[in-house]
Amino acid sequence: MIGSDVNLASRLVSEARPDECLVSEKFFAALREKPPEAGEIESLRVKGFPTEIPCRRVPIEKGGAL
Repeated sequence: MIGSDVNLASRLVSEARPDECLVSEKFFAALREKPPEAGEIESLRVKGFPTEIPCRRVPIEKGGAL
């Protein structure tokens, strides 16, 4: 798999803290069931993208599930 979506996912994984997952706002908006503890929208500058990416921080529960 290659492309900007895969690149963005990789960049967000590397920016996330150990107890969270970063998801783009585009991905978050497409979810049918929203994680109840998702943070507010924030913008991150990530390598390889000319503009800041709107995203949300989602805590990871113990056991690794979102």
